[in-house]
Amino acid sequence: RYSHPEGELATARAAAGLGVTMVLSSGTHTPVEDVIAAGGRPVWFQLYVLKDRGLTQTLVERVQAAGVTAL
Repeated sequence: RYSHPEGELATARAAAGLGVTMVLSSGTHTPVEDVIAAGGRPVWFQLYVLKDRGLTQTLVERVQAAGVTAL
């Protein structure tokens, strides 16, 4: 959303329209659940491992539950 007000949601819709995979960064401004709802699949998740490993584990579980297809 640094460059466009719809940010990751617009990217997800465009990727889905072209039938290509979207890669969503863990630095996203938009919840992964909203990105998947906007564009469907496939969505891959680029994970930045945090110093707090418990928080990292929680994030991994959340994106898996949301339906990302690769981590």
